[in-house]
Amino acid sequence: LREWAHRDDDLVRAQVALVFTAKPAARMAPRLTDVLDALSSDPSPQVQRALKKARRAIASVHPTFTTLGRGQAEFRPGTR
Repeated sequence: LREWAHRDDDLVRAQVALVFTAKPAARMAPRLTDVLDALSSDPSPQVQRALKKARRAIASVHPTFTTLGRGQAEFRPGTR
């Protein structure tokens, strides 16, 4: 995922974001904040739409998940 988050193809980067919409992947999100950060700064509208869905899925699994502005994901202590 880390490598694919930096590919030139918008569709590939959007698919990386959509991986996080699955609960098992959303549970792994705290270990992959660098991927979320890379996607957060992506200018592609397609990637941003996919990331919005991913953020909702991650927040449902990790209620303390937050984004600190554009390009910074954070998980506060006490997550499940």
